[in-house]
Amino acid sequence: MLHGIDEGVPNVRLIQELPKLAAFARRVFCLLKNVDHIKRQFHNTNIHAVGLVGRTGEPERLLIDRLRKLHLAARGCGMESFLLGAIRRSTVVNAIGAGVRYIEGVGMRGASAEPKFAIAHSFAEYCRTTTA
Repeated sequence: MLHGIDEGVPNVRLIQELPKLAAFARRVFCLLKNVDHIKRQFHNTNIHAVGLVGRTGEPERLLIDRLRKLHLAARGCGMESFLLGAIRRSTVVNAIGAGVRYIEGVGMRGASAEPKFAIAHSFAEYCRTTTA
């Protein structure tokens, strides 16, 4: 996961440096502050996904609008999109509706601590609270 990439970093520099990371990492994820320059900045960089962190106090409607814009720009460049810090289940549902592929946060149901069998979960299962 890479963060702190300023929107002023030119695409040619990212094309030179980011593919080198693929030799050490299975997939490269880049965390963004602004989704407006994805195509110009990350086109042809060979990264797997770009994403956002949910801002504290940000209205959910604004976050979902940013995620929708992020997803469209990322897919236009052949990348996936992700969200870190999904607090509410409604955020998770709306992020999936916006096209986000990877979601992390307390709004998601955690992975099984002791998996014994391979189980396919429906979408509703990922957003359900765990009961003991």
